Amino acid sequence: MAPVYAYICTGEPASADVRADDQLFYISWGNERLKRVQIENPGFWVKLQNCLNKDLIDKVKPKNKKETQVEE
Repeated sequence: MAPVYAYICTGEPASADVRADDQLFYISWGNERLKRVQIENPGFWVKLQNCLNKDLIDKVKPKNKKETQVEE
């Protein structure tokens, strides 16, 4: 999901190296399509952003903070 997230944040295309053990299904949306989705379907756009934000947070959050952000 990083390429879509990079577009949302910067407006510029991004690339990613992906490796899979099994067969996978790939969907690609161009910049114009993403802009149209944002305008025509704002509810879906918010859900997409929420998913991408959670994915990004999980990737950058230190492993010892994944369970909780509050230290005891």
